[in-house]
Amino acid sequence: MKWDDFLPRVLPSVPGCPESLALQHIVDAARTFASKTLVWQYEATPISSVANVPDYTLQIEAGQELARILWCSVDGREYTVPHAAQGRRLKRRNCGNVLIPTGPQDFQLSPAPQFDGLQVLTDIAVRPALVGSIKWPDDLDENVTDIVSGALSTLLELPGVTWRDMPESQIQAGKFAARIAAVQFKVSHSYGGSRSRVRLRFF
Repeated sequence: MKWDDFLPRVLPSVPGCPESLALQHIVDAARTFASKTLVWQYEATPISSVANVPDYTLQIEAGQELARILWCSVDGREYTVPHAAQGRRLKRRNCGNVLIPTGPQDFQLSPAPQFDGLQVLTDIAVRPALVGSIKWPDDLDENVTDIVSGALSTLLELPGVTWRDMPESQIQAGKFAARIAAVQFKVSHSYGGSRSRVRLRFF
């Protein structure tokens, strides 16, 4: 669903709001929703290993940013995917196979693959990029209403605008937070703490 298609759901509640401003808040709400829930997931393009090289870069589609790496396997051998700081601690303690995020799209495998040409497979969660993003995925159309609530919660609290409505802003913020919590719970229970690969891209 293109960002412009959100406008008919947002603009009636903020009469006089410029479309460009509304679109900014729509994208910001989508970024927040995707970052906190990790609901936008897919298998990244496989990477071919280089013997004894630990550092790799994900190929992420245009208009997207990495929110989190969820799962990794090298030639069928799974790597634990903790948060960055925890990953460094696990590496120092020599706690088995660990993937350590090192940059916006970069990660390190510890230990490094020992052979050339092994498949490095990853499942990732992404969010819309600030620049170049044109749409919310059609597979996640059930979350469009949630993003609208997020956009309205911030648009309605803007100071000095004719459409300012703090009570309604708080209502929309409550809806947005509740849906984030609900979706976050369902997504986290589909992969959190499990070493088995789970395919959840939408609901």
